[in-house]
Parts: sequence; structure tokens; C-alpha cells
Amino acid sequence: MNSGPSFGIVSFKIEGFRGIKNASVEGIPADTKWIFLTGKNGGGKTSVLQALFVGLFGPRDNKLILEDGEFNLFISLLNDKKIHIKETNGHASGGSSGFTDFPYEEMSKKILGYGVSRLNISAADSDKNSQSYSLFNSDGILNSIESVMKIWDYRSSSEELKKKNLVLAKRLKSRVDLVENMMLKLMPNLQKIEVDIEKDQVFYYEKDDEGNLLDEPKTFDQLASGNRSIIAMVGDIVIRLLEVHPDGFELADLEGIVLIDELDVHLHPSWQKALPGLLSEIFPKIQFIASTHSPIPLLGAPKESVVLKVHQSSEAGITVEKLDIDVSQLLPNSLLTSPIFDFEDIIPTANTSLEDLHTEDNFEEAMANEAIKERLKKIAQTL
Repeated sequence: MNSGPSFGIVSFKIEGFRGIKNASVEGIPADTKWIFLTGKNGGGKTSVLQALFVGLFGPRDNKLILEDGEFNLFISLLNDKKIHIKETNGHASGGSSGFTDFPYEEMSKKILGYGVSRLNISAADSDKNSQSYSLFNSDGILNSIESVMKIWDYRSSSEELKKKNLVLAKRLKSRVDLVENMMLKLMPNLQKIEVDIEKDQVFYYEKDDEGNLLDEPKTFDQLASGNRSIIAMVGDIVIRLLEVHPDGFELADLEGIVLIDELDVHLHPSWQKALPGLLSEIFPKIQFIASTHSPIPLLGAPKESVVLKVHQSSEAGITVEKLDIDVSQLLPNSLLTSPIFDFEDIIPTANTSLEDLHTEDNFEEAMANEAIKERLKKIAQTL
């Protein structure tokens, strides 16, 4: 039985899209939970993400034309053990798009894209918080999960609603609890999240490095960038996908494809490692496609993950290569020096003696060996 996403990309071909002359990938396994894009700055990772979004979603997002050039995109999706082919053509008038034998209108609402800037949220509806805007523009605004949680909490406590529809009141309260628990799971520096209806505010209670609760709660704008980026993006995912499942409230039932540019931005290495696995645990039916400059997210990626390397040359333009490397067997140094990142020189610039270079697997072991060396030096001086 397939325990992966409900539907996901298994192959694609991109022609004539933003520097991509001809790029194709075959053989992505059906149960792939994460597709990582790696490559150098300016190498075309964002262009590939945008091409995949347009290929899945279409060349228009309401009034916005996502790409007005001439291009052809071919996407193969696996759903219900059946391959569905989608061809998207683009030109100045906006192009055309369609799936063969697939409920496209329903599926298009489950395609979400997030760019590098994902710190701003708003309850107001505008062109800047559409499904595509964040991935294609730097001033995107994501839907405010705080505003939605306040509405859910207020309605669930309404005596009038309890009398008329107790089931709905309980469902709304369950949604608040689910989102709060999800956020706490994703952000280990938070101890508690409180919806304060009287003050019309959501408060976040942080804990120190020893796990002790800090007295003063913070609002969203007072939180660190890492917290804000997770709350904004994951909250937006929940809001949009719950709209497709209005009668459900289990996060594990939400399905779709989520594209994220620079997954690691604003995040401490420990969060970078934990986030892919946690997101797949919370949203097991979603396929994530993310670019990254860091090897750390790959350390925490589910086993059902694929790495695509993006290259660029003056002759071939932007191309994409599927790397058959088992990252589960590699430590950070091996990942950095592998073809995934091509980081060949890992020796610190300040190092002046290779003989003193520590090559142990962790810092504690390195310091223990350093202490042994110092003791041996002192013994040698007494002889």
C-alpha cells in the first residue's frame, strides 16, 4: 500500500521557460515525499520551481499572467495508481493548460507556491496573497492563520452556535487545538500558544534553552524570523487546503503539492534538519518540492526523497539532473563534498596546520582527543 502523497510528480519536461531550453527528469518514485533542488546561486533553481508550478497550476492566476513567453511544459502525475499527463503551453495571451483524465479544477486549488520572502501575513484578501504570488514576487503576503484561529475560537465559544450546531462548535474548537499543537511541534522554542479573544490577539510563550517558560508572551511581529516564516507558511497551507476540505479538520487528510524556494532560510540547523520530517508527519498526503543551499534539510528528509541537481551553461541553458545518491548513509561533510553540493574545500581558511585539523565525527569527540593530546604533551615535558 502506498503510504506517500495522494498524488505527486513522477516526471516532467520543460521547454523554453525562463532560461530553460530543454530540461527533463524521469523516474521519480511514486511515493516520493520530498523533491529537493540543489545548485549554485543564480543557477536556475527558482526558474525550475516556477516552471513546475505553472505546469501544474496553469499560466494564469486570476488576473496575473505568470509567464508571457513561449514555452511548453509536460508534467506526469501519479494518482490512484494511474499516470495523468498534463501539457501547458504559454504565449502572450496567457496560454492554455489541461490534464487528460484528471479532475483539474479541484487539483489546481491544491498547488501552493512559496518564495524566499514568507514573513508577512494578513487577513485581507488581495492579489498579493494568491496561490502563486509569493513564489513569483518578493513582496508576497500569506494568509493569516492567527485571524482564522481567532474566528474559530470565537465561534466555538458562542452559546448561540452551541445551541444551533454543537457538532460544528466542537469541530471549530478542535481545529484551534490542532493548529496550536502543530505549531508547537514544528517550533521547539515555543511552550504555549494562546488565543486571547478579549485582546483580539494571539500570544506566543517561548521557553529558554533549559526549557523554562519565559514570562512575557510575544505577538507574531515580535517573534524571530524563523518562527514567523514557519507560522506564516504552514498557516497558509492549512487555510488554503482546508478550503478544499471544508467538512474535514484532520491535518493528515489534507493533500496537494507544495513548492518552497530556499527551505532553509531563517532557520537554525536543528530546525532545518527537523522540518522536512515533521512536515511529512503532519501532512503525509502532501508532496513537497523545495530548493535548498544547505545539506542539513537532507539529513532530516524522509527516506522517500529525491535530489535534483540544477546546472546552467551558456550552451545548454538550465538543465536538471536526478542524482541517485542515498543521503541516509552520508554525514554533513560527505553531503557537502558529494555531487549534490560540490563543496570540495571544507578545510577552514584560518587553518595553518593540517596535522592539527580535527576529523572526528562530532565536537565532543574532537575536544576529548584535544584534551588527551594536551595531557600527553605535559607528560612528555616531565620526561
